[in-house]
Amino acid sequence: MKKFDKERVLLAVAGPVIALVVAVALTSVVLLASGKNPFEPYTLMFEQATFSDIQVLIINQASLYYIAALAVAIGFRMNLFNIGVDGQYQLAAMMAAIVGAHVALPAALQVPLLILTAILTGAFWSGIAGVLKVTRGVSEVVATIMLNAIATALIAYMWLPDVFGVKVGNNNTTGEMHESGWVPGIDMGDAGEIYGLVVLAVLLGIGYWVVLNRTRFGFDLRASGASESAAAASGVDPKRMVLTAM
Repeated sequence: MKKFDKERVLLAVAGPVIALVVAVALTSVVLLASGKNPFEPYTLMFEQATFSDIQVLIINQASLYYIAALAVAIGFRMNLFNIGVDGQYQLAAMMAAIVGAHVALPAALQVPLLILTAILTGAFWSGIAGVLKVTRGVSEVVATIMLNAIATALIAYMWLPDVFGVKVGNNNTTGEMHESGWVPGIDMGDAGEIYGLVVLAVLLGIGYWVVLNRTRFGFDLRASGASESAAAASGVDPKRMVLTAM
């Protein structure tokens, strides 16, 4: 393996390892300060991870976090700190749920419609921060944090029974999604079901790598992140890249 490749692998591995070590260290300090055993939570975590249903849950949850992380990673490659992915994700999920409860198409059309609804909603919500940055110079950190709060309020509003909410007992829901919008998963028996969107997460990861490393857009993105002035000199519009990346 070339030296350059080794350095790239080490850098790729170092980030998650350092984050994990710091998280464990800080958590242990808090537990010690609270008079708790700092090792007990980790022992319980490893014990739980041996159960098949917990393993399925870990896979499902990891796929959701991974998809959200990809959205943030695109901005990071341009030194854009999009920390509003929580609001973008929840609002996108809300809109997909509303459309799924009110539109009934064949599965071949319904599933792409719901995914497209979520994509466009998330893109629109993060795009607001992009527009504010390129037109008014508003920091994307401040904008996305504030948009998180607005998204939460907007979701609460849409949940009202006289808007899109449906009263079920003491709870408000968006109504039951039509079965044609259910993405089929992998039945693991008593362990539960692995979400079909796990496959989507894998495909998105591959697509992310291809776009970033094998396309003109990916080159422009990385160039803009490395140096806006140098990218502009080579014909890249930094403002357009900021908006597109967001």
